[in-house]
Amino acid sequence: AYKAKALLLQYTGQYTESLKNEMRALEINPGYSVSIANIGVKYMRMGDYSSALNYFLKLADMDPKHRYTNMFLVRIHLLLKMKDKANEYIEYGLKVIPDSYEILSNQFKIFLVNSDFDNALGIINRLENIRPDDFRINQLKGQYYYFTGDYGRARQYYNISTNRWFDDVRKAFCMLKIGESKSANIFIDKIKQKAEKDLVDGNQGWEVPMKLAYLNLFIDNNEDALDLIEESFSRGGRSYEIEVFFLDPAFDKIKNDPRFISVLKKIDQHIEMEKIKIGFAS
Repeated sequence: AYKAKALLLQYTGQYTESLKNEMRALEINPGYSVSIANIGVKYMRMGDYSSALNYFLKLADMDPKHRYTNMFLVRIHLLLKMKDKANEYIEYGLKVIPDSYEILSNQFKIFLVNSDFDNALGIINRLENIRPDDFRINQLKGQYYYFTGDYGRARQYYNISTNRWFDDVRKAFCMLKIGESKSANIFIDKIKQKAEKDLVDGNQGWEVPMKLAYLNLFIDNNEDALDLIEESFSRGGRSYEIEVFFLDPAFDKIKNDPRFISVLKKIDQHIEMEKIKIGFAS
């Protein structure tokens, strides 16, 4: 019962309450690796990287070859901007599970953040060869073409992907870029209604205000967008995914704004504080 409730609360962005229920589930079954992983994920999404790392290392001690163990260790070290360490876990993880989508998709994100598009495309090609029926590859293709500015092809792949995370707002941006304004505005309104309902329903996640920030940028409400970006940060929006936002063409119009730069600095300060807690201070 605690596990099911924790999952439901996580889906609605209520991470603090979700964490309490997951902790209770772990007390009942201390050796349950799924609860250990999920607690780490919740801490990670709340910006508490030191606690997240602690639980991911516990998972590694229990089951170093678990399909998610190295993925989480990769992700947490990316959050801490320790890319060399993340690459070590990628290398080890691919030795254990050579066809791991989870690890290869994280490697794809590293290349994407570094604007290393040739190697990002190489990851897509590798995944297509070893996992030809994995529908998740369409999401990576959508991201690849989006960040390389081929909005027509990005829209094509976003149409057939699961539209996870921010792929829906990026799809809307593509529609605007290729002249599908009428359809884009209908789609944008649908995203906005869902996001606003999530807020009313008590969603505490950082993702909802970030989605609304995108939508405000689309209509040049830059100040409202910046308010929402700051709100996202205050909710724990310090995820590695945010590094991708700073490369996002939808954000071009505010990248030199002092408020936007201030959020970047706050993220770096937070990361340094988390490193100090762990003992990795630079």
